[in-house]
Amino acid sequence: MRKIFSLTLALLMTTCFFAQEDKKDGDKGDNKRGNSIVRNIKIKDNMYMITGRGGNIGVNTGENGVLVIDSQFAELSPDIIASIKRVSNDKPIQFLVNTHHHGDHVGGNENFSKEGAIIYAHDNVRYRILKKEQEKAEKEIDKAYDESVKKGVGESMSQEEAEMNAKRGVERMQESLDIDYISPMITYSENSTMYYNGQKIMLLHLHKAHTDGDTMIFFTDSNVIHTGDAYIKGKYPFVDVKNGGSVEGYINGLQKIMALSDEDTQIIPGHGTLATRADVEETLKMMKYLKDRVAYYYLTGKTLEEILPLEDVGKIYDDKGFGGGFISTESFITVLYNAAAKKYKNKRAKPQK
Repeated sequence: MRKIFSLTLALLMTTCFFAQEDKKDGDKGDNKRGNSIVRNIKIKDNMYMITGRGGNIGVNTGENGVLVIDSQFAELSPDIIASIKRVSNDKPIQFLVNTHHHGDHVGGNENFSKEGAIIYAHDNVRYRILKKEQEKAEKEIDKAYDESVKKGVGESMSQEEAEMNAKRGVERMQESLDIDYISPMITYSENSTMYYNGQKIMLLHLHKAHTDGDTMIFFTDSNVIHTGDAYIKGKYPFVDVKNGGSVEGYINGLQKIMALSDEDTQIIPGHGTLATRADVEETLKMMKYLKDRVAYYYLTGKTLEEILPLEDVGKIYDDKGFGGGFISTESFITVLYNAAAKKYKNKRAKPQK
């Protein structure tokens, strides 16, 4: 039974970190409904990338049906689903893969579930979605209980009667609460493989990269990779340390993308326009260079405030546009500094006076 109050993943908008619109992609077979920002871009064969507001969506169509990667925000679902149905000749959307748990990538899960899609993701994605929704449900229930008691007392109930009445209402809310259908239905601890629409599709877990639940999806026959936010084109990435991400893990993830790709691979990044192996390599070089520079200055005793203005740290890649995204130069350097502090805590020189 559906829950009686709204606890959809669209609420995750307040905590997702890449709710941004990619406006650089051209109008290539986009959805024509009104003023929709949804754009449908054909990559090759039966592979498409959909942009809108949030993380890039991957679409694979064929005789079997449709496989979708990520779902953006719930309010965009009608336009996104319409675009998918248009390019797939109204084939059923059978599978949805979540690359990680952030709201700009999973906010439309409920709507895709209603379309009949089976949701796949790493174990930690399901855990984090359910945990977040359960916390929100508990807050809503606590609020409903307090309001019910207040109303009961205001209607001449005794405090005890009002509390008993509120308790019964809360129990009914808990019984009707259903957050399972918006979370992944099939999960894996490491990797998984699908055979669909004549393709071998590899779902590869990237350990502690953007988060602790990242999946990279490799369509081996089409030579197309969807990276989720384990790769962001041309901008400083968000390393979500609070949700299991790490600088070293992010670098390792980029190296894994490089290892599986070649110069002909088409790469759908978590955000940004369609990318190539060379684009990923540029981000990998950036991360290695800045990680080493920040670690060097940390080990020599410099504080974060002393490192931030140094031209050989931020400026070199700011000039290439990396600082123009959601994650500022200061934020990214701070993450690198904290990573260095954690790794080299006992090897640091005394701070310079």
